[in-house]
Amino acid sequence: MALERLQGLLNDAVYAAFQARAKAVKNGLLSFLVQASAQGKTVAGSGAAAKGNTILNFAGIRLDPLPFVCDATPSKQGSFLSGRKFPILPPQALFDHRPD
Repeated sequence: MALERLQGLLNDAVYAAFQARAKAVKNGLLSFLVQASAQGKTVAGSGAAAKGNTILNFAGIRLDPLPFVCDATPSKQGSFLSGRKFPILPPQALFDHRPD
C-alpha cells in the first residue's frame, strides 16, 4: 500500500487519466478501421496476445473490418480469440490474403 500510495495509485485521477487514454486508443483504432474499410482496404491482425484481444473487445471490433489474426504459436492456430471469435491463422495467411 505504501508503494501504491507513493506512486499515486490511491488517487482517482490516475484512473480517470488511464480511462481517457484507453478511450483515445479505442477511438483511434476504430477510426483507422472505418477509414480503411471505406477505402476498400483489408486489415489483418498479427499476434494473438491477450493485450490485443482486450483492446479488440473493448473497442467492439467485429469480423468485417478485421477478418482474422495471425500468430506463430502452433497451439493458437486454428482456434479463436475469445469474445468476438476472430479466427487465429498461421502467419502464412498474411501472404495468402495479402491485407493492405
